[in-house]
Amino acid sequence: MYYTFNSMKASNGITLKVIKTSPNNIVLTYLGGKSVPSSGKLGMNGGFFQDLPLPAGQTKPNVYSIAVNDNVPINGGFGDYGSGGTQDVTRGTLVWDKTKRTFWVQPTKVGDEATLWVNYGDKYWAQGGISMNLQDDANWRSIAISEGMPVIDETWPNRSGLLWNSGNNVFLVVSETKCSGTAFRSACKEIESGMVNGIFLDGADAAQMNVPGTYSTSWTRQLAAMVEVVHNVDIDGTSPAVELSPGLPGYLNGETSKIFKITGAGYATIRTEFYQQQCDTYLELYYDENLTSKVTEDDDQGGNQYSLITGWYLNWGQTYYLKVRNFHDGSPTYAKVSVQF
Repeated sequence: MYYTFNSMKASNGITLKVIKTSPNNIVLTYLGGKSVPSSGKLGMNGGFFQDLPLPAGQTKPNVYSIAVNDNVPINGGFGDYGSGGTQDVTRGTLVWDKTKRTFWVQPTKVGDEATLWVNYGDKYWAQGGISMNLQDDANWRSIAISEGMPVIDETWPNRSGLLWNSGNNVFLVVSETKCSGTAFRSACKEIESGMVNGIFLDGADAAQMNVPGTYSTSWTRQLAAMVEVVHNVDIDGTSPAVELSPGLPGYLNGETSKIFKITGAGYATIRTEFYQQQCDTYLELYYDENLTSKVTEDDDQGGNQYSLITGWYLNWGQTYYLKVRNFHDGSPTYAKVSVQF
């Protein structure tokens, strides 16, 4: 499972649609004049942009907010106007540093966008918007106005935002309820406990979301860019499940955890063994890919802090999911993982 989607109603009556995922699943994508629903992609609208129709001779709309993946603007080079590498006014920019595994909102000055790639190398994404300042109730409004927040007090637009929590999850949010910027910000604080900060993105009929097969906003306004969710890792940061079979062992080489899938074929013996360096491993076997229905688990039956699951009958044709992690959650895991029937 690499994302969740839900609808919530905040205490102020605002209904929010929320996609929750890992920041390592975020890709900023150039749409070039499609709506988010018509793109067919999972995600939501990006920042501010040039509306269509375009001036004579221009073939694609400009991106007015910062939008950079791994040191590459989504629509051209860093010096190009409308590329996502520059912006028209000073605005808050949400940055995910992939190396340091850290979020923050950086007010980025016009002409000073180079501080992004100088500070973060080439392993980051950066999405521009308007600073929310969730922890600063006294000053957030004046800061948002200084960054060009449009119609901040009007109640007729839908709103959108990009936020994170203390668990390093990222949240893509649109309001189904038309509301003021103040009401939207208050509702966003209630998405989960531990909400840290975020940015406002575009609003009104640009506040668009698509969850294929589940939910789409009705707006058809043509946009320049979106915040797309792809499946690089599962929501807890582990890699997507990979096959584990008698002839195909798996390895963890420093990941905090990893998910394997096993197709049942009788009584199974599943174990971890030494790989690269000594490690205290833990095994959890599940019936489902969302890791909610547990079959069994083990810590040290394999000896020397390694794990062993044995004697369980796995049904033929049923796919089981094995989570391998360090006994000390969040620590690097080193192990060879094997299954025999």
